[in-house]
Amino acid sequence: MLTIHPKIDTSLCMKGNIRTKQKCSKCKGKFQPTDPKRASALLCPGCHTEPSRLYVDFPWKGGRITVFTDADGHTVDSNERALRILGRMRSEVDNHTFDPANYKKSINEPYHLKAYIRKWLKRKKKRVDAGSLSYSTHEKYRHLAETYIIPYFNSEDIRDIGTIGVNEFEDHLLEVTVRGGKLMSVKYRQDILGTLKTMYHDGQRSGELTRAKVPVFPVFEETGGYWDVLEEEDQYIILSYIPPHDYPIYHFIIWYGIRPSEARAIQRDAISKDLSKATIKRTFSRNNRLRAYPKEKKWRRIPLEEETREILRDLLESQPKSFTGYVFLNRQGRHYSQSYLNDVWNKAVKAAGYPPISLYNASRHSLGTKLADEGESPEMIAEVLGHTDTKSTKKYARYGTRALKPFFRRRTIAKSKIVTKSLPMKK
Repeated sequence: MLTIHPKIDTSLCMKGNIRTKQKCSKCKGKFQPTDPKRASALLCPGCHTEPSRLYVDFPWKGGRITVFTDADGHTVDSNERALRILGRMRSEVDNHTFDPANYKKSINEPYHLKAYIRKWLKRKKKRVDAGSLSYSTHEKYRHLAETYIIPYFNSEDIRDIGTIGVNEFEDHLLEVTVRGGKLMSVKYRQDILGTLKTMYHDGQRSGELTRAKVPVFPVFEETGGYWDVLEEEDQYIILSYIPPHDYPIYHFIIWYGIRPSEARAIQRDAISKDLSKATIKRTFSRNNRLRAYPKEKKWRRIPLEEETREILRDLLESQPKSFTGYVFLNRQGRHYSQSYLNDVWNKAVKAAGYPPISLYNASRHSLGTKLADEGESPEMIAEVLGHTDTKSTKKYARYGTRALKPFFRRRTIAKSKIVTKSLPMKK
């Protein structure tokens, strides 16, 4: 009787590779395998330096397993440790004892960045639901984490990233392109690293990372350009092109420098009975949700001028006495949307013959810059604009021109003296 024996695969497993996201600290070049034909140690071809943070990339049943730590929880910080892990995984495959769960489980460990930052985002979402964090801020954190932070660090232990890891991440961001193939702006890199920094600081405050050393994050110098501003005369010229029905809310925004989202949210209970003052109590978030407090998390009162009182008197008299909703309503009787305000403003700017300027720059930034030019203290500007401290206010002094005026006045006087001396004497 003929017996057929099944074919036994005696080939050894050669799956997997050693990888790194680092670049050579000397030449900024990529690390290359010493043997291109198989998994081997990574070195810089020119400088012969080794990476200090590696991971094992192991394909398995149509997916991939990435390993950043060994069985004892040590970070893969050398070629030797990486090769040892890869060798063990291959040996287990050969012996039919390989269990991916032994390696995948590390992904869900609480201090691995991928798991930790998602848990942190869930806590932030609860703050949004409770009304203590804006929806737009949470969305910014979520987008930057999912798009840049998680893909780079993946399941690395946040306690081992350190200052070197943050600096290498910043170097990586310097080469990342965004929409249109352009390199990432300084402000965008600052937002990404700021999200990571906030996660660390929140972890320390909550007690979860008390034993972890928070990395030192880079300090960015202000590189933002000057914003466009309008003089009062120009503001009123443009306001004359605003449709009469919409004029009241634009007057309020321009004259008092409040945010358009705050003006849209003003309700009847925010205006005193004698119309002498308004209280900024609420604001709209970017997704058009009404928030029960303004951006600074505290109310602020604004004394109203006679022209504003007349406008409000006419406006409120046209509304039912029992009306307790929004003060500024569009033609359909609903509160204004941000897109509508921007659209009407842009049309008025164009009709008045001015170059494009945003409503925010034309109102709030223009008022802040004007106050700085007139010599008002940072404390007074902060009070007018509702800033909680003067850090946000100092930018207006930087963008103002008041400090430059004496210099150019002296130059003008000196120039006039030189010109006078050089003129020929009349006989």
